[in-house]
Amino acid sequence: MRNYFYIVLFFLLFISLPAAYAGSGQAVANYEIISEYQSPVPGSAVNEVRWQFAGRVTADGYMVEIEDLDQKVGCRAELYFSSNHVLEQADCFRWVKGAEVCSANQYDTKKPALLNATIIPGDWLNRPLPFVHQANKRKVVLYEQIGTSRFANYLIVQDRQISRQEALAQGMIRDDLQTGLAVAGQLYLVEISRAGNGASQDLLLQQLWRVGDNFWLYESKAGRSSWRLLQK
Repeated sequence: MRNYFYIVLFFLLFISLPAAYAGSGQAVANYEIISEYQSPVPGSAVNEVRWQFAGRVTADGYMVEIEDLDQKVGCRAELYFSSNHVLEQADCFRWVKGAEVCSANQYDTKKPALLNATIIPGDWLNRPLPFVHQANKRKVVLYEQIGTSRFANYLIVQDRQISRQEALAQGMIRDDLQTGLAVAGQLYLVEISRAGNGASQDLLLQQLWRVGDNFWLYESKAGRSSWRLLQK
């Protein structure tokens, strides 16, 4: 009888672990993203790619696999997050001469993770979730290794509140895509810029967040705009 009790107890704990983890605010799982890519050639057509973000629990956090739903582009990614939702590693895959090549990158979990070697919209802010506005402008330094040389990028991260009307006017909210759920609540635009000479700044990334969410609504990077589809 005692053995039966422990077997039942183990089974209940086993099936409750994934559910408990998901209920704790899992940051990225089973989202569909629409990305538009603008060619640098003036007048060229905009290319659209549908990305599927699918998460699963790992031993020390979770992994999110990103795939092209329409198989238009030959790349995919695996993002490895810690249990507190910060991106630790990104494995980006692409096909070169008939073989899949992996580019693995590790990130400082206290700083934004910018995926510069892929067209996949996997950039991550690496800040506490669910999303809460951070009032102060932050300055961070990201180091980039090119060959034997190491370069420092001095970045500025800042939030600003934005109205739904302004987000609609700027195309950050698209009713033709996000028809499943009205975008309500406080919205904040998080901007990451590279500090230049004097007061000049080079905008690297924009993400539109809703307070309380675990994933952005809109993202913009050079040549790419992406929207999260809100499910019914």
